[in-house]
Amino acid sequence: MDSNLQSLLGLSKNESKVYKAILENSSCDPNNLAQETGLPRTRIYEILTKLSAKNLLEKRNVGQGYQLIPPSESIDSILKNMESHFNFRQQAVKELGNHLQSVYSNAIGSELTPGVSILPFREAESIFLEHLKKVRNRVSIAVSADSQSIEWRKSGSILANSYTDGLDIRYMVSSPELSIRLSKALSTFPGFSKIKIQFGSNINLHTSFVILDDTIYLFFLGHKQATDLETMVLMTGSTGLLKSFEWMFNRLWETRIEV
Repeated sequence: MDSNLQSLLGLSKNESKVYKAILENSSCDPNNLAQETGLPRTRIYEILTKLSAKNLLEKRNVGQGYQLIPPSESIDSILKNMESHFNFRQQAVKELGNHLQSVYSNAIGSELTPGVSILPFREAESIFLEHLKKVRNRVSIAVSADSQSIEWRKSGSILANSYTDGLDIRYMVSSPELSIRLSKALSTFPGFSKIKIQFGSNINLHTSFVILDDTIYLFFLGHKQATDLETMVLMTGSTGLLKSFEWMFNRLWETRIEV
């Protein structure tokens, strides 16, 4: 079966083999399929159930097995589901962008409360990296497309070298290039396997942010091509901001597009 079609249908290698045999022979008989594919009959039954769940086969009455759904109908149904799921994710990301802009405006547009600091990037970076060495519960890093120039690998190398059991480390990045660079740069460190890196191609963040245990760091760039010197960092343990960005990161993670 063509690899693109196999990917579209979401089939594994063995599922593809069985489905191809069904298409060629117009039969869902387990005995014939076992003989045709060389797979055990028990495995054939499992695959038939999965193909039915993917709307490629239709289960008939009890004891009558399965019958093939015309491929044109199956593919049309799959495409409609994909379009619906994509539209849902696009809407979720749009809501996230609006929410982030609101949080950003409220935080900067009002008088800063005790426990909230805004520092130049170089000064905040040393505090941030030192904090990374002491974090014990979670590290959630969301990188906007506009702040890829920041050296995020420094944070990764510290985390990979100082990983402790139970520490939840997740990077959500807006670019496949950054995802690849991070993976390559961190792959030599002992704790790399514990660091989760996901790429969300439809994520449009206004700024990068990091949650370290109960502290949040927001990275505000002066403009799209901002250098480190033009980047300001807001640091706070504010419960309100923390909860907002916790919610936001979890939504980003749930609506990611995997590559």
